[in-house]
Amino acid sequence: MTNDTFSKSFTQTKDSKVTQPEWSASEYEEGNEGQFQAACHAMESINAWNTRDKGYAADIGCGSGRLVEALARKGGWQVDAKDVSQSMIDAVIKRCEGLPVTASVCDASDLSLEKNKYALVSSCWMLHWLKNATNTLEQMVNALTPSGNLVLQWSCGQPRSEGFLLRDTLQEVFDRPKWIERLKSAPLAMYHHPIEEMSSLLESMGLEIVSTRENILISGGENIAGLKRSLRSAAFAAQTVVLGDDVDELIDESLYLLNARNALRISNTEIIARKPD
Repeated sequence: MTNDTFSKSFTQTKDSKVTQPEWSASEYEEGNEGQFQAACHAMESINAWNTRDKGYAADIGCGSGRLVEALARKGGWQVDAKDVSQSMIDAVIKRCEGLPVTASVCDASDLSLEKNKYALVSSCWMLHWLKNATNTLEQMVNALTPSGNLVLQWSCGQPRSEGFLLRDTLQEVFDRPKWIERLKSAPLAMYHHPIEEMSSLLESMGLEIVSTRENILISGGENIAGLKRSLRSAAFAAQTVVLGDDVDELIDESLYLLNARNALRISNTEIIARKPD
């Protein structure tokens, strides 16, 4: 692990007074290959890699910028990239040097996008960190040009009727005496946005649903080492900053209880929607 993983830079979220540790780009890079490939699959389905000039795209919750770079370099897009982490934005700027990319720090809860600017707006593996996604989605929808595409991928998209055993089980581990004090600055932040509710919301905002996918398999968790690496880089990213290598023990305890309760269902979900002409 690189040293910047332990640099405790913090950001404050809109809906909470708890100051959250800033995600580390270097840690994230080590475990997000599967998420990147899933995002690329979605882009292929809308022909985003066509090298003709496509105009403007926005990637919200851009992480370290792998998708941003691909959209600019391979797809010919001018990309506006936004993420809550300065570490991530620094990585985007470095990765995309010389490409038509602008990158800025932005809490997605406070997202503000120029209306009718973007032919493509994407948000991959971010929405489940938002307690309320309505304002964020409104900004994305309003920013689309006519015939523009919205690509959303997120976890925890199971039907409301199935509950949220994954989060409830993790919270039980986080509340154990050995962790509860140490994790005060990095509480569990994972939210349930059912796909049917998200689809209905987007339709109410005037979009047409092009396609949906549920229970998407993300590569990288086929073995225990790969699963831990993926969890450390994403689901437990804030806790990794606070706990350092002790996060591995937290992950072990969490996986044990999740498996015992058959609660390790991530429910990775995708919606592709289009703004009518």
